[in-house]
Amino acid sequence: MIDLEGRLVFIQEAEKLKSVLRTSYTSTGRRESTAEHTWRLCLLAMTLQDILGPLDFDRVLKLCVIHDLGEALNGDVPAVLQQASASKSDQERQDLVKLLATLPAALQEEFLSLWEDYEYARTREARIVKALDKIETIIQHNQGVTSRVIICRDGAILCSVPARC
Repeated sequence: MIDLEGRLVFIQEAEKLKSVLRTSYTSTGRRESTAEHTWRLCLLAMTLQDILGPLDFDRVLKLCVIHDLGEALNGDVPAVLQQASASKSDQERQDLVKLLATLPAALQEEFLSLWEDYEYARTREARIVKALDKIETIIQHNQGVTSRVIICRDGAILCSVPARC
């Protein structure tokens, strides 16, 4: 019998990515969510698919979807704080394992393997997705209504003043 309940619990927990805010802003001036970033990363990959060369494109899209999934539980660590937070990868992996716990073992293994491929850039697909992730972030920072943001080492935002003020 298929365990739909565990899969739905996973989907409900993953929904938290919609509320995880990043330090980039949308073109309307609101902070972007991790889910929005992931959506546009997938769209960017699809848009560039024909010029990226031979790839397992199903894997590319899976990597795009999985790459920030662990942030659903403890949020995003902004790039400017990542060196101060050396355990970002460990924390994200622990969170991902916890998030995947209600899925069948085979899915847990597949999703964790995809995340590890991305995290350690083991395959050409993972390296391409890492590059696209950076490109999407740069596009968003340039397209969004930027703000001057002061971020503490613990990730708290002290001050956010729209640049157009």
